[in-house]
Amino acid sequence: MFAVRHVVAAFLLVVAFAAAGQNVSRMSLHVASGLKAGEQVVTVGDDGWIRVRYSYKDNGRGPDIEERLRLAPDGTIAEYQSKGTTTFGSVVDERFTRKGSRAEWKSTSESGRATVTDSALYVPINSSFVPMSASIAALARRPDGKLPLLPGGTLTQRAVDTITITHEGESRDLQLLAQTGIGLRPALAWS
Repeated sequence: MFAVRHVVAAFLLVVAFAAAGQNVSRMSLHVASGLKAGEQVVTVGDDGWIRVRYSYKDNGRGPDIEERLRLAPDGTIAEYQSKGTTTFGSVVDERFTRKGSRAEWKSTSESGRATVTDSALYVPINSSFVPMSASIAALARRPDGKLPLLPGGTLTQRAVDTITITHEGESRDLQLLAQTGIGLRPALAWS
């Protein structure tokens, strides 16, 4: 059920970002039984920063994270900062910056730097759903459906199904996207 929550949450976040003129989006997160278990509040500032408050508790455990990120023109993450706690209470303190071809990251688990000459997406260790939403949009811009990852690897995205939904006389096509390259199984999201 955890994967299903990620899919639904990512879809809702993409829809929230697509809403014209909306600077703040609030998403309730629920466990399989329907009980509210948390929320994600995303504020898109006029200064280019996206601020996120993400909290999710299932059986008393879950992450509490405050994020701040700025996207590059290609849709990848240019700057990222997060603080908070993980599902089991460990400290989250993570930073990433990319200036030109120089990328640097530091967290409580690792640190590194790389020289990057093309688009590349930083993958935070502990984050909200916003980086996944950013990856969907960044990959949609790439004709080959592939995006190098930092600190390493490649993220791929392809459409595996398409449906048309109609609401109040208005139709919209949605694609079920499968991303591979992070974790052991594909991540699915409707977009």
